[in-house]
Formats: sequence, structure tokens, C-alpha cells
Amino acid sequence: MLLRSRSLKSALLAAALCAGMTVSATAHTEAPAGGPKPEHFVKYRQQVFNLIRWNFGPMAATVKGQAPYDSARFATQAARVAALAPMVAEGFHPSTKGAKKTEAKDDIYTNTAEFNRLAKDLETASANLARVAQTGKMDQIKPAFMATGKACGACHDKFKTEDHHD
Repeated sequence: MLLRSRSLKSALLAAALCAGMTVSATAHTEAPAGGPKPEHFVKYRQQVFNLIRWNFGPMAATVKGQAPYDSARFATQAARVAALAPMVAEGFHPSTKGAKKTEAKDDIYTNTAEFNRLAKDLETASANLARVAQTGKMDQIKPAFMATGKACGACHDKFKTEDHHD
């Protein structure tokens, strides 16, 4: 329990450090005067995605039977993803439309309602996964994991390019 608690604290601290420029909860619609530059928003969201991927990948390997199941580790990773998911939309400030070195399609900025709905679906699914992971019952975890993956994929299918913009 102590290790899991420290791991979760470490993940949250890392996420906070990644957000060193302190993006506000209203960052998607308002940029404070003298606030973060577009490239800071892009870096923020890429770091959030990297942290999600860092935790989601090992869970996928476990669910696929490619890695042993460690219930405490899995629960910690699920909790991290759930903590990070609400940070996703914060990095998509309108000033980042057309930004370089990003895989985000500009459709995010013309179809904001859909993007926000899909981001909320990820939050909901990942929160459920974190809750179910606490049970330690893989027969319940697997469908919750698949739903979280589906929520990620739905947004990627609609709003992510395959290549970086040049």
C-alpha cells in the first residue's frame, strides 16, 4: 500500500511538474494575459499523453496476458490514468491551432463540442477503470479497460493525425 501510494504521489507530482506553466482549468477557452505560449500548451498536452501512455501500456500487456497480473500495480496505473485524463483537454488552447510538432488535427478547434465530449468520455471511462481496478477482479477489470481504450481510440480516430505537422 505504501509503494502504491508513493507511486501515485509520484505520478501526480510528475504531472504537476509537467504543467509547470500552470495551465488553468479554463485554458481551453481563455488565455491569461502574459500566460503560456502556444508551444507550452502543446508541450503540456504531449507530456500528459506520455504519462498516460506510460501507465496504459503495461495495463494493456497485462490484460492481453503478455505480462503477469499484479493487482496493486494495475490499480496504481489505473488511478494515474484517471488522474491524468481530466488534464487532456487543458492543453488544447485555441492558440495551438496549426501548431507544429503536434499530431492534433485542426478539427479540434472547429468541432470543440465533439472534442470536449470525447475528452469527457475518457475521464468517465478511466475513472470507472480506476474504481473497478480496486476490486482486483480481472473479469471486471478487462471490460472497464477495454472501454477506456475505446474512449482513447475514439478521440484519436477523429482528432489525431498519423504524422507531425511540418
